[in-house]
Amino acid sequence: MRSEEFTFKHEDGGIQRVQKVSLDSWAELNFFHPQPSREAFSKLCELYENYIVRKYSKLFGKVILFKLPEDIDVTCPLTDKQFGTVVDKLSCAAIMFKRDLRQRKGELLFLNETTKALYDELAKRGCLFSAKGDRDSLTILPVEDTLGFLSESFPEAKMKVNSSFFVMDPTDCSTVYDAVGVPFGLCVKDEAVISPPLFGREALIVDRSGKVDVRKISLSEITVKIGNTVYRNGENAVFCSRPEKKRTPGGGTDIVLRGNLVVAIKEGGNCPIPSGGFVIHIDSNVQYCTSDIVEFGKIENVIFGIQVGNSTIVDGMRTVKYISPFHSLLKFWEPMYPPALYRLNGKKYRAPRIIVGSDNRDKPIVLWIEGAGKFGYAHGVDSTGATLEEASDICEKLGLKNGIHLDGGGSAQILVDGKRILKLSDRDPDTFVEQERAVPAGLFVI
Repeated sequence: MRSEEFTFKHEDGGIQRVQKVSLDSWAELNFFHPQPSREAFSKLCELYENYIVRKYSKLFGKVILFKLPEDIDVTCPLTDKQFGTVVDKLSCAAIMFKRDLRQRKGELLFLNETTKALYDELAKRGCLFSAKGDRDSLTILPVEDTLGFLSESFPEAKMKVNSSFFVMDPTDCSTVYDAVGVPFGLCVKDEAVISPPLFGREALIVDRSGKVDVRKISLSEITVKIGNTVYRNGENAVFCSRPEKKRTPGGGTDIVLRGNLVVAIKEGGNCPIPSGGFVIHIDSNVQYCTSDIVEFGKIENVIFGIQVGNSTIVDGMRTVKYISPFHSLLKFWEPMYPPALYRLNGKKYRAPRIIVGSDNRDKPIVLWIEGAGKFGYAHGVDSTGATLEEASDICEKLGLKNGIHLDGGGSAQILVDGKRILKLSDRDPDTFVEQERAVPAGLFVI
């Protein structure tokens, strides 16, 4: 493994620092989830208050984020006419809050004492947080206990980098099945599918010969085994996901998945489709046991695969436009889906970037394009961040033949032997001190 730092200069005097980590083999790269922590939840709440609710206060009213400790008592399974038989505790709690919690003139009102007791207990344990915008509205956001700090996980790792996008914004939690902190997008290691593909985006695929390719990949290319039944899209089931659909067809039975968990079973169809998961729609009834394990079928001949954001360079040709589908906030009538590819100006919008790709010998390369600090930026001293086109230019200059974006923005960082050589873009608004963002997924090298 070799780590190098480069500095590029813009015509206006701005600079751009980049860290390039070169590896010898794709076998070195492994997927991992950071250790969840109470502080990670606190940092998420702080991020929401400072960078989302306060910054866009005219779009938000009261926003409540909560997570569930393992030992807390919640009615589960919960049967609801609209959402079916819900077998996930976090979703059950979300339904309780949405059903029994109201806001009038800024005051919270509870329609059920059990729900109030749950709210009070979570608040007492530091597992519930609220922020207030200008509108008179109420948003309930369940948080999956997946978030942790890259710097505190796998201290023995030679290199760590954040990887997948995850459900983050309030608009991503479009159903009670959704939860902040759920990573999504294809992850494959030695043919085993760790996380299924979503949204038909491009993926970086490495075959057993070591050849690297960038191509779109979809749910129809995998199978899903639940209990003793194997489901195949177009054969004995229909896999329904966003952005193509908001709801499943009428009739039949729906199995709602979030990650590798069955969240709910709904009879009669017309089921809302989670942003961070998908629904298996079948014609017949289904018998489900909460102990059933969800297994995704292998993708033959693939030793490594990851699907996150847009490509940067493909077969030596720079990518200069959005190829992966994206969501336009202006077209509110279209099905929404999680973040990463909102309609932004690819030629002007600069941000921190993380890129994984390969050189001309198909050897792995990871790039961290340092971003401008959210507070305290000094032109010519701090990095500017890169547009999509600039990121593609940097990939070409540094010898990448193929590459795709991983999760950038405030999540972007690389640690080599536990240390960062570049700076995080999240900063304290008063002191400008770097603030690490909690993430649910990463890649590491031992």
